[in-house]
Amino acid sequence: MIFAFISALCFSLYFTLIKRGLIEYNPGSTLVVQLITTPSSLVAFMIIAATAALTGNNIFVEFKALTTTAYLLLISEGLLGPLLGMYFTNMAIKNIGAAPASALRGTNPLFATFLSVLILHEQPEPYKLVALVFMVAGIILVSYRGRIDKNNRKIICQGIAYAILAAVTFSLSQVVRGVSLSYGATPNTAISISLLTAVCSILLIIYIKEGSVKKYADICKTKALHYYLLAGVCLLAATYSLILSFTIIPVWLAVAVRNTQPLFSILTGWIFLRKLEPIDAKFVVGASLIVIGIWIISMP
Repeated sequence: MIFAFISALCFSLYFTLIKRGLIEYNPGSTLVVQLITTPSSLVAFMIIAATAALTGNNIFVEFKALTTTAYLLLISEGLLGPLLGMYFTNMAIKNIGAAPASALRGTNPLFATFLSVLILHEQPEPYKLVALVFMVAGIILVSYRGRIDKNNRKIICQGIAYAILAAVTFSLSQVVRGVSLSYGATPNTAISISLLTAVCSILLIIYIKEGSVKKYADICKTKALHYYLLAGVCLLAATYSLILSFTIIPVWLAVAVRNTQPLFSILTGWIFLRKLEPIDAKFVVGASLIVIGIWIISMP
């Protein structure tokens, strides 16, 4: 549970750092931001792995025990989480801010429940339906912005949609990651293959879309680079802590604890983004309802 709480805190710091970088001059597109954060996460992991190898803990031998199924699952998880999930997340942060995006993205258990009812025809317990009411009410409070002009309304609606897509994508990603562990994957192999898949995919997409990575070189000259590099390290710490928690406690419990992230995001946003993202009572109540709903819906 401590690892899951660390994951929640580090994910909150990721949201805050990305938002801080996006307000700098020439912040770069969402894909370019990913082209900095994801490789920095992978490089940080490789440095840790190399250091561990020098001390006699060679984690690279873990790859030999992986089955073909485990490799395929981890590649799929890399496409779902670090690629699509983080793209939707960064777009949500850009449009509606770090704290609202965090709160809305943390609703992935809500969509997992809907999917289980629609696809698997499962019948959730009555108390889980109460949890859904809490979460929907929280989403409404977090998303409501009062009277806004048409241009801002479009941007906010897009941001909310991106946050919800991130929630759905990450719920699928967490399930695939949990299954991969049962097929012989380890936290080290899971995070390395997942990140490597995302990095290769982002490079390919940018090359196809823009023909070069020139914008990557441009953003390296701005102050935003520092925030994105730190965000990448936080992303690594968050992801690795979550995977470690999967190996110690049930996945549902780890995800429930990790989804206290909206409350951490309120704190980090208030500290670092106070003038950019004012936090009012309505938002605090909405985020709290979402977290309460997550805890209820995650009970076995």
